[in-house]
Amino acid sequence: MGLRVLDYGELELSEQADSAGVALLQSDVLATDQQLRIERIVVWGTSENLCQITVYNGDDSDNPLPQRARDGTPFPSGFIAVSEYPSYLTISPGNALTVAVTGANPGDQFYAAAQYQLCQKVLGQAQWPSS
Repeated sequence: MGLRVLDYGELELSEQADSAGVALLQSDVLATDQQLRIERIVVWGTSENLCQITVYNGDDSDNPLPQRARDGTPFPSGFIAVSEYPSYLTISPGNALTVAVTGANPGDQFYAAAQYQLCQKVLGQAQWPSS
């Protein structure tokens, strides 16, 4: 099995913190034969609080499973959080990139931009007739 790159791009997400001070920034759920390979994520927001950012190989629910957490960092007010993944952070088929921000004030706005490769699983190789 191999991977074929379908697209290179940048995914932009945004979300307001809810009444509990949580903002979930989520991509669309991937098809069952696709993987998202994240090269870099940048997160910024309007909160004056010390927040926590956690990146998940998540799903489309409002409660990402703790065992799917892939990265995390404290997020001080006035800073931009940047993560580089030279070996890629992989979001598996049937899941979504989820960036959870906790500890914010209700209504604080958060943004994320992720540079990615969208890949498709390739099972086996085509057998070409010989001449």
